[in-house]
Amino acid sequence: MSWENINLAEIPLDEKPQPVPAGSYTLQVMGAEESKFRAGALNITTSVVDEGPYMGRRIFLDVPDVEAQPWAAKIVAGLFSALGVTPTPYSNPIEEINRLAQNGHSRFTAEVGVETFKRNDGTQGSKNKINTRSMRPAA
Repeated sequence: MSWENINLAEIPLDEKPQPVPAGSYTLQVMGAEESKFRAGALNITTSVVDEGPYMGRRIFLDVPDVEAQPWAAKIVAGLFSALGVTPTPYSNPIEEINRLAQNGHSRFTAEVGVETFKRNDGTQGSKNKINTRSMRPAA
């Protein structure tokens, strides 16, 4: 298909993508950053690498502030374990995750579900959620 066959004026820009169906996926870590909305929380971006219609779709892993929720450290430690790496002791997890995203040690397998939520305007939405207890090394 060439660009001459596409009418860009007819492409809907306001459609929200539907989440990928629940199932087991191989994910690649794309990077991490501190949450813009919750101080101390981490937002980890992953992408589906399985061949098929969902390849390249983003799935986000939101980790709460470890000072408010001490169990959050287990999520990040489980991610490192699933990636098969040992993080530098007392290092910044955002820097470690971003380094892993760049050097090839960034794939893991996990069960992904679909979670529904209520938006501020009262409408319902849905998003993917990674089952952190199912994170394991990719085959």
